[in-house]
Amino acid sequence: MGLPSQICIEGVSKLLFADDEKSKNMRSQDDAEAEPEPINLLVDTIIDFLERGTSYLRTLGIQVFSLLSGSIKESTVDLIVTVSANAPSCSRT
Repeated sequence: MGLPSQICIEGVSKLLFADDEKSKNMRSQDDAEAEPEPINLLVDTIIDFLERGTSYLRTLGIQVFSLLSGSIKESTVDLIVTVSANAPSCSRT
């Protein structure tokens, strides 16, 4: 004779989702480190717009960046510097 479905669901839930406090804290710290700042994602997208060949995307990128420039953080500046340093230089001949 089988167990009622509610007892089975509770048993499986306890086995699969049982976490101690230490592992929850470690997981939340890892998630916080792995998740980039929203402003960094926006600036990365803007940088991508600026690198595109179309004047529309470059104009859009400049306008949006001017609106967001008051919200940038230190990590955002690091992102801009890193992308600028890794960008291929354009030499004019």
